[in-house]
Amino acid sequence: MSQPRPAAQRVNDRRAERCRFLAIDGVAALDHARREDGTDVIRVHVTSGPVERSVPRELDGHPVIIVVTGPYEAQ
Repeated sequence: MSQPRPAAQRVNDRRAERCRFLAIDGVAALDHARREDGTDVIRVHVTSGPVERSVPRELDGHPVIIVVTGPYEAQ
């Protein structure tokens, strides 16, 4: 029987997974949302529609929703 991984290791794994998403050219941001049916989802904000093909469909066991936002600009 395998031992559960320590909480710190799980947090580090999640952080690494999110960094992998943000490293995709055209991914501008990630956030968390909840669908009307209560399902937790990860929203991936991309600068253009074609970037969508590079984004995995799941993160941390949650479905990924693509939001085409265009580039963000600091104000």
